[in-house]
This record gives sequence, C-alpha cells and structure tokens, in this order.
Amino acid sequence: MDGVPRTSIFIVSLATAIALISTILIILGELRLDVYISLYILAYYVLRALYSPFPRAVDRRLRISDVLFFIVFSIIVAYRVMLIIAPEVLMEWLAAV
Repeated sequence: MDGVPRTSIFIVSLATAIALISTILIILGELRLDVYISLYILAYYVLRALYSPFPRAVDRRLRISDVLFFIVFSIIVAYRVMLIIAPEVLMEWLAAV
C-alpha cells in the first residue's frame, strides 16, 4: 500500500462501503431513502477520519463535501425527530408546503 495514494484507497473504500450498505439494506427490505443516505454519509465520515490527512488540494474539496453532507444529515435527523415528537405538526407543515 506504500505506492497507492491515500485518495485512491479512500475512493475505493467508500465505493465498497456504499455497495455493501446498499446490498445489506436491500436484503433487509429497507425502502426509506433517508436511511440509505444517512448510512452513506456516516460511511463517508468514518472513512474520511480513517484515511486523513489528504493533500491540501484534495482536503479543500472534501471540506465542501463535509459541510454539504452535514447539512443533509442534520435535515434528515431533524425530520426523523419531528416524526417521533410531533408527527401531526410535521404533516400539517408538509401539507402546507
């Protein structure tokens, strides 16, 4: 692994993790898109932590992904919490939009 760049290992590992997550969720019969996206984002963050530091140029680009994924993950978590705490309020809000 000395000759292979960390960036390449990260990309292959992320692709493998996404394929594995997809396969497992399909086998389990999961149909909710937010579950898939949440697990993909978690896999990204775990692998990002395992394979960092990256070269500066790569790290700068990945920071953009970090922020975007954090925003998406926060929205998904907020939606799920609202479904548990106040589902009628959430449904009224969604119907109004």
